[in-house]
Amino acid sequence: MPTATDDVRYTMNNFIICVGTYVVALGEAAIATARTLGKVEIDMGQTACKVPDAEPYITKCRRGKPVAPKRKTFRC
Repeated sequence: MPTATDDVRYTMNNFIICVGTYVVALGEAAIATARTLGKVEIDMGQTACKVPDAEPYITKCRRGKPVAPKRKTFRC
């Protein structure tokens, strides 16, 4: 991951977050991978965009459950 371009690193980080949040069998492996990688640094240019840190993001989305609960409503 350190030699990949910024857009590829961003996508890899997002994939780790998605797997850790929604796939029960791979949740602990995704958290371990996030710990190994640490914070992913990406140059977003002159924007206020931030790259989420994977491990706390996964645990926040799960809310103490093995998989993130599905939402009953959504907003557009």
